[in-house]
Amino acid sequence: MQTYKRTMFSLIKGIIATPFTALVVFLITQIFLPVPICAVLAIAAGLVLAYLTIFSENINFELEENGSFRYFKNGKLQNEFELPKYRIGYYRKTELGFLGNVDIDLKLVDSEGEETVIDAGPLGTPQFDEMFARMEKFAIRDIEVMNAEKK
Repeated sequence: MQTYKRTMFSLIKGIIATPFTALVVFLITQIFLPVPICAVLAIAAGLVLAYLTIFSENINFELEENGSFRYFKNGKLQNEFELPKYRIGYYRKTELGFLGNVDIDLKLVDSEGEETVIDAGPLGTPQFDEMFARMEKFAIRDIEVMNAEKK
């Protein structure tokens, strides 16, 4: 069994961005609102971002040698897939900049056409590419368009 988890860089980037986000919210809102209200909004923005960083991006995937694929969020099983019964693909959007950002949506489509989309961005590009290459060994290989970059 192979396990894929969010990168430490993703976690650290979110933790570093939290106080800066709160500061930016404070500076922008103080133009329009009284300082106490600005402080409350800045603290709320920081807490929301901290929650998203720590809990929402806490994902991992397990891929068994028989093609069983499991998706966990915050340590709880969210979905389980038997890859030989699914078509797979992904959309990737890369934003350049100081810290940059990569959005990766993993897409699984069953034989009835029902699709499941999972945010796999916290894995980072190298780890996602490795996982996807292993998944392709088990899944149905008739998706072409889905591997294109999102616009």
